Amino acid sequence: MARFTNPGDGGGSGVPGPAGPQGDPGADGADGQDALWNFTGEWVNGIDYAAGSVVEFQGSTYYHPNGQFSSYSPPTNGWLLVSAKGADGADGTNGTNGADFGIYYLGNYVSTNGYITDIAVVRGSDGQLYLAKASGQLGDPIDYQSNGQWEVWIPKGTDGAQGPQGEPGLDANLDTGTTTINSYNPVWSGTDLTFTNTPTTGSYIKIGNLVQVQIDVLFTDVTDFGTGQYSLTIPLPSKYHTDVYGGSIHNITNQGIDHYSLKGHLSPASSTMTIWNIGSSAQDQPFDHNSPFILQTTDRLHMSFTYICE
Repeated sequence: MARFTNPGDGGGSGVPGPAGPQGDPGADGADGQDALWNFTGEWVNGIDYAAGSVVEFQGSTYYHPNGQFSSYSPPTNGWLLVSAKGADGADGTNGTNGADFGIYYLGNYVSTNGYITDIAVVRGSDGQLYLAKASGQLGDPIDYQSNGQWEVWIPKGTDGAQGPQGEPGLDANLDTGTTTINSYNPVWSGTDLTFTNTPTTGSYIKIGNLVQVQIDVLFTDVTDFGTGQYSLTIPLPSKYHTDVYGGSIHNITNQGIDHYSLKGHLSPASSTMTIWNIGSSAQDQPFDHNSPFILQTTDRLHMSFTYICE
């Protein structure tokens, strides 16, 4: 049996062995959630801000991770300060005053006036604006190239193209300032109307296509007023369908009674004008022996109006 002459106590440790080979890489971790960061500009009262909103308020920038209802402004109510407003900078030094300067437009050039260098501006007879280059009573600015007292400040613009020739006047008589009053015989008619002689007289003035008419009808020689409706002829056919106002009927012996207003109705291309009562009735009524009242031989019809002829 073997014998150990110097036995150990059994409490020692061995030398560490060499490192083992490197293990395989672990699996990739799951991706984290995207950060919420949405800059919306200046904070506006009344807007609901979503989570991750970034706003600017009174010069500082704030972030809200959860979102904030309207009317709750930074820096309270969950808003986080991202960057604080910097201190105001010092005021800059005042700039130096600029040199005095003035230019005055003095209207048309006048030879007896005094002018001041680089201040006076005048209009020459050639339509250009000139700036004085000397002081005192200066020569005509249009001679600026020879006298050296002026320079062109704003040149005259080019003349515009000639406009189209105007249309001829309304009437040749207008050239002399006179018009001709023409007489004509209006035809007065109505159902069963009869009279002797010619109770109507008329006159008109024509200026271009504008016609001014005057008509008088005396009932003195009427033998039967009939039943109407009455009408009168006009001197020239009307161009338009229109109503003309300026008619009346009254008693020639007492004009303060039986006074009624009338109007005429014109049709295109027609020379006949029907007459209507425009008295107190709500609607125009045909003018006849019974409207607006029973006619008498002491009554008179008068029409004065303007219309456009063909």
